[in-house]
Amino acid sequence: MKRSDPAAIVAALAFVCGVAGGATSAPAQQFVLPWEEAERAKPQVDPDAVEPIIVTLGKLEVRHLPVPGKTIITSHPEIADVVIESPNLLFIMGRFQGETIVVVADAENNPVYTARVRVEMPEDPDDKYK
Repeated sequence: MKRSDPAAIVAALAFVCGVAGGATSAPAQQFVLPWEEAERAKPQVDPDAVEPIIVTLGKLEVRHLPVPGKTIITSHPEIADVVIESPNLLFIMGRFQGETIVVVADAENNPVYTARVRVEMPEDPDDKYK
């Protein structure tokens, strides 16, 4: 039995495995379970992101929620009326001058939207309800 050169053996194995110089291989196909795919398709929500909203006293602001909301928590409910009109639609009406934090939670009580609402007086005081 003839003894083989180790470098020749390594070169032959590299050629057979497709790792020899210039050889390319296709990327491996990744297996994804159906519920993982559904989770990836959901909109990504950052509950720590705070949207600044300025509302004029007596005026209405409308915001579209990234995912359906169910519950509203406000730090100062007397400053603004906040209502979820439909699962993805938030209405904000300025009542008194000031600032409040609004947090919207989904059906599982996970925060999905946070805003800092500042209610300001109109430029023209007679313009309050126009």
